[in-house]
Amino acid sequence: MARNPGQYFSGDQYLLGDLAYAPSHIIISTYKKPQNGLISAENKQFNYKHVNAQVKIEHCIGILKGRFQSLKSLWILVKNKYDVAKIGI
Repeated sequence: MARNPGQYFSGDQYLLGDLAYAPSHIIISTYKKPQNGLISAENKQFNYKHVNAQVKIEHCIGILKGRFQSLKSLWILVKNKYDVAKIGI
């Protein structure tokens, strides 16, 4: 996926990532605190909303795994649109 993101994302789609991921045209991560330690109010608000969405997504995944135990051990390598179709997304 990292080599050919155009296969998986259209121009208006993106992923939310944490600070472990470098920002790109597909991955949007939170703002890092600058050297002076002061982060703008706009960036602080963005980070808050970003993290809030991440928490909701993680809770949703946890609920799905709790409801459908088979998801806990679902390991399918998704390389293209056909693989996505196999898992029914």
